[in-house]
This record gives sequence, structure tokens and C-alpha cells, in this order.
Amino acid sequence: GRREVPLVRPPWTTLRGSICFIPPTPPVGIAYIAAALRETGHVVQMIDAPSEAIEFAEDVKIAGDRTVRRIGLRPAEMIERIEPGTKMIGITNMFVQEW
Repeated sequence: GRREVPLVRPPWTTLRGSICFIPPTPPVGIAYIAAALRETGHVVQMIDAPSEAIEFAEDVKIAGDRTVRRIGLRPAEMIERIEPGTKMIGITNMFVQEW
């Protein structure tokens, strides 16, 4: 049957102190998935964390003394956008160069 399917692109994350900095890339993969779902009659909700809050960045401590910089919506903000009772969620993986 027809369902509303949220597709989530997590915040862009990079290691602090990394010598490589490539800005977030367009969400081409999730756009292809959205198109395929729409063709089969599903309603798609896109949650693109980097593009919805590109101006927001925060440092997050991870294992040991390492820190990553997260750019985009916070996890709680992404969750707030998903309708209660949702049965299925699509989540993308980041591109290698985004690490």
C-alpha cells in the first residue's frame, strides 16, 4: 500500500584537524531513491540535515580525545520531523570524501 516514507540524510561530519575539507555534496543518491518511491505511489518526506541547517556546526567528542565537527540538523531535530507511527525510514550513508 501507499506509505509516507521519510528519507534522512544525516548531518555532514568531518574529523576536526583533518587536512581535507570538502563541503557537503548534493544528496543525489537519496534523490534517486525518492524518485523511485514516488513512481510506485509512495509519499516521500526528505530530511536533508546538511542543507536544512548548513549554517549550524558543532563539535562533538567521540572516542578518546577525538572530536568531529557536525554540520546540519541535530539528531533530535531530524527525529522531530518524522511523523509518529512511521513504519519505515530510509537513511543514506555519507560519501567517503565527507569523512
